[in-house]
Amino acid sequence: MSDEKKPEETESGTVDEEEMRRQIEEQFRRQKVSDLLVQYMVSLSTLAYMKMGITEDTQEVKDLEQARLAIDGYKALLDSIGERLGKQDFQALSGALASMQLTFVQASEGGEKEAKSGSASGGADEGGGKPEGEESGSGKKQGGDPASRLWVPGKD
Repeated sequence: MSDEKKPEETESGTVDEEEMRRQIEEQFRRQKVSDLLVQYMVSLSTLAYMKMGITEDTQEVKDLEQARLAIDGYKALLDSIGERLGKQDFQALSGALASMQLTFVQASEGGEKEAKSGSASGGADEGGGKPEGEESGSGKKQGGDPASRLWVPGKD
C-alpha cells in the first residue's frame, strides 16, 4: 500500500480542499517531467487507437481526423524530447509511433473500401478515407503495399 495519505473529509463529508491541494503539489514535486511526458504519450497513443475505430467497441467513436491529430501530437513530442529520454523509452515510443501510423493507413483503407462499396449504391465516405493529400489523381502511388503509402505526420 502507498505511503500517501488520502484527503481527509470534513464534517460535512467533503474533501478538505487545502489538504487535497497540498497532496497534489507534493506529487508534482516528486514527479519527473520525463515520466509525465511518457505517460502523456501513452495516453495519446491510446486515444489515437480509439479514434481509429478499429475494434467493435470503438467504432462508434471513430474519427480519423482526431486520430491523425493525436498521432501528430505524439510525433511532435517524440521529435522534440526523444533524444532526452532513455534509449529504451525512445525505442519503445518510436515503435509505437510506427505501429500507430501503419494502423492509421489500414483504418483509412477500411474507410475507402466502405466508401467504394457504398458508392455503387450512392453512399459516401464520411470522415474516413485516405490521409489528407492522397486523393486519386494526386500523382501519389496508389494500391500495392500499405507500407509504401505510410502516412507520416507533417509530410503530405
